[in-house]
Amino acid sequence: MCNKSLKLCEVAKNIRNMA
Repeated sequence: MCNKSLKLCEVAKNIRNMA
């Protein structure tokens, strides 16, 4: 799922958690 951009993946996860 998130392998290329670990940082971007974390950011997306944070946004989803906040949503």
